[in-house]
Amino acid sequence: MRPGAGPWLAAALWLAGQPVGAAVSQFAGNGQPLRWNFEFFDFGLAPVQNPTSLAIQYTLASEAWSTTNRVAELNAIRSAFAQWQAVPGTRVKFEEVGPASNPTDVDPLDGRNVVVWLAGNRFVNGGTTFFPASARAITILSTSDSDEIIAEADLVLNRSLNWFTDFDALRANDHFIEGIALHEIGHLLGLNHAVLGGATMFWTNPGGVDHTAGLSADEVSGLRTRYGTPAGAATVGQVSGLVTLNGAAVLGAVVTLEDAQGNVSASTVTLAHGSFSLGGLLPGTYSLRVTPLDPPTSGDTYLVRGSELDVTARATWNNAATAFLPATNVTVTVAANAVTTRNVAVTAGTPAFRIVELRQGLTSTARASGDFCVALSPGAAEQWLGVYVPGLTTTNVTLRLTGGGVSYGPAEVVLNALRGMTLVQVPVTVARDAQAGLRSVAVTANGFTAWANGFVELKPLNPDFNFDGLDDRFQRRYFAPFTLPQAGPEQDPDGDGFVNRREASMGSDPTKATSVNWRITSVKLTAQGTTVIWEGAPGRKYQVYSRENIAGATWQAVGTALTVAGESGQLLDARPTEQLRFYQVRDLP
Repeated sequence: MRPGAGPWLAAALWLAGQPVGAAVSQFAGNGQPLRWNFEFFDFGLAPVQNPTSLAIQYTLASEAWSTTNRVAELNAIRSAFAQWQAVPGTRVKFEEVGPASNPTDVDPLDGRNVVVWLAGNRFVNGGTTFFPASARAITILSTSDSDEIIAEADLVLNRSLNWFTDFDALRANDHFIEGIALHEIGHLLGLNHAVLGGATMFWTNPGGVDHTAGLSADEVSGLRTRYGTPAGAATVGQVSGLVTLNGAAVLGAVVTLEDAQGNVSASTVTLAHGSFSLGGLLPGTYSLRVTPLDPPTSGDTYLVRGSELDVTARATWNNAATAFLPATNVTVTVAANAVTTRNVAVTAGTPAFRIVELRQGLTSTARASGDFCVALSPGAAEQWLGVYVPGLTTTNVTLRLTGGGVSYGPAEVVLNALRGMTLVQVPVTVARDAQAGLRSVAVTANGFTAWANGFVELKPLNPDFNFDGLDDRFQRRYFAPFTLPQAGPEQDPDGDGFVNRREASMGSDPTKATSVNWRITSVKLTAQGTTVIWEGAPGRKYQVYSRENIAGATWQAVGTALTVAGESGQLLDARPTEQLRFYQVRDLP
């Protein structure tokens, strides 16, 4: 054992429907959140970090999962680390070292953070940790003697399952490496499972490219709270408070904060003394809601129970209070570099009904269900959103999402639709300009409202998982991994004078200097002549040509060659405008 090394903890992402083991924090024995130390390098602890930059160092097992797709599989893991590092306003840094040559086990005390594929249904970590066949992956942490600072972590992915790397592939029954790695790296950073169905850190997933792909606002909030830079902390705020029932603290109350568009910005669950804290929030007005977790029952009777949240043996929320009614939403205002206090008193009672599953298809006849997030596409009409509500017998029901940008048709109630459960469904149309993010589902009947927090995702038109302002689809097409520094919007990897941001807008290949698809953007006739404007690159030289017939005429130079200083060039052709002319612009050596 290395000096200062303390106990280890295991965190896993499991197959659909299996009990586990958020941006909710993992906590040490002293009650403090588990975290890496980005303040200074502790030579006594010897954490697996760069002593100078404090970057968390990780080693990839060179074998990966397959021989045919090995490079892409390793790049998928690299891109997952890079996405966490890219969260704005945080100190999180990663550095790849290694590789490791096909390890057959992991050791959280060997001085390296290893990512490896091992077969499931076996013991790992020297025979001390069982890795079930149903677990997609597991993360094993080693902590300091104070049980608070993380010193080392190993990520194990299940070799016995089927994996893939293509973001555009329709492989719903297989497992997307990038998304699962993203989830496990959240555990490596000290995060527990989330209460939001669409969060990367939710306790389970259905397979394929699902909600684990790309970090939600919940993870961003959690990372800013735990690892925020001083400059970043000055631009965000925090909401804290207590949840009480008849004056007593409530353990395990779900606290959800939604922005003005109705998207979930952060969520957590209260600790034993009823306290909660949500940080990393941009200034603005939010809606805060307190709801109960589901009771610790089995079968088709829950979405999120306390046992799904804590990945450690402490089982912090196993005995969460669930016999209270959802509280009415309250408005809170967040200011930069300030804490807003909002206490909430809830009322005792048994909820009249609960949403226990979401219908996974988007047609009115679909019946498949699951405890999974449902994704809706902006601009698409007649997407049937459905939820299952046991015990609901009335047909006078409404189903709505939080926030605007969504229109609804009449709700339909199908009694005994599936395994005795009532299906409530409604056709929805999401506006093309609706703000992407996680929305919550509200079902109201007989004056009572049940919630499924963050269980619907409005998909982004232009995904940007690495927060750099450039559409990931463009970066994924030309760069592997897509998070490479040279894939950044202001980089020019092919040296043609056009940065990636402009290559994306022009539809050209950023890795080939000869592929530029720049174009004439404007030809304007005035009394002074014809002004021609074209796309260009700073420092490049261009010559404008014209001719008076579309074919059969020779292109003639107009004026002299021009060197442009910005991202466009402009020339005034002062010849009379009565004559029809065609123009072209040539990029000169």
